[in-house]
Amino acid sequence: DLTNVNLNNNMNIISEVKEEESHSKKFRESEFDFPEEVPPPNPPKNPSSEDNKEIDQKGNRCLMALRGHYDEVFCILEIFNKQLVSCSKDGTVLIWSIDNQSVIHNFKAHNNNVGCAIELEQNKIATGGGDCKIKIWDISSDPKEDAILSGHKNSVFSICKINEKFIASASCDKSIRLWDLEKKKCDCIFEGHMGYVWSVVKLKEDNKIASASFDNTIKIW
Repeated sequence: DLTNVNLNNNMNIISEVKEEESHSKKFRESEFDFPEEVPPPNPPKNPSSEDNKEIDQKGNRCLMALRGHYDEVFCILEIFNKQLVSCSKDGTVLIWSIDNQSVIHNFKAHNNNVGCAIELEQNKIATGGGDCKIKIWDISSDPKEDAILSGHKNSVFSICKINEKFIASASCDKSIRLWDLEKKKCDCIFEGHMGYVWSVVKLKEDNKIASASFDNTIKIW
């Protein structure tokens, strides 16, 4: 009888451990699972002058707080004419005047989050989103789509410019893609990461890029 009690106790412990491991694995796999085609519940708000107050604290000095997005901001970059581009989980891209601390353009860029943006040339930017797409935008006046690059199977969270003809993108589908901007199509796919690819950069050495992944590795291609 004592043997049976010990056996049952051991089986209960093993079952609890397996259940805990399963829960932990499920959490890790779903932690960065970005659903697609989920429209934002509310339109983003434009910042008010009341929001943009100077904050000056002892030891730190925040010159300005820019508020316009209603969800997490994933990426910012400075472009021509002292303008700032911000990308948000709310699906919008805001273009700000740094001097005036005001929004110049506010547009819905992707059907889900906007994970990244880069400047291609003056008046042109590229964005990557949770709808698996990369979009090229002409922002010379009111922003308009210039091209859509489709092929990734999950959110795009990083884009880098290779040269005037090519860009590279990193995605949660565990791949990196090289895109021909003239032909507006994928030129080749780099596969080998075992997890989401968060970032891709062009190395100074010709014809090489580096990628960083959720699988704890950096790969040179």
